[in-house]
Amino acid sequence: MTSEAAKKKILEVERMAEIEKQKRQKELEAKNIEEEANKRIEELVAKRVEEELERRREEIEAEVMRRVEEAKKIMEAKMMEEMERRKKEQQEEINRREVRILLLLLQIRIPNANSDSGFRSDRHPQKLILEDDCFFLE
Repeated sequence: MTSEAAKKKILEVERMAEIEKQKRQKELEAKNIEEEANKRIEELVAKRVEEELERRREEIEAEVMRRVEEAKKIMEAKMMEEMERRKKEQQEEINRREVRILLLLLQIRIPNANSDSGFRSDRHPQKLILEDDCFFLE
């Protein structure tokens, strides 16, 4: 081989090495660009997710507050119904006690027109009738 051929061979090897170097450089640049693009995409996605969660958080909080208020109203209505029921039961119990007391009082002292003393005679018992929250003697 001549020195001219050797020089050509060396130049060809150097040219091939330079092409390979440029190819690796372009691949490295492409990889860096792809990594940077992926990083930016991830950041944008994360930002979008955060914004969406923030927007939804407000909606969710509003829905939770609406449901809490609705539950409060239902509970208040039930409590009022229960209070009214208890009040009615208490009033009924008071009325029953009053009736018992009146009955006892009437049994103790029922006027009788046939008696000289103005009190009930055992020979002529009278019957007590309750109609429309009023007592009548029969």
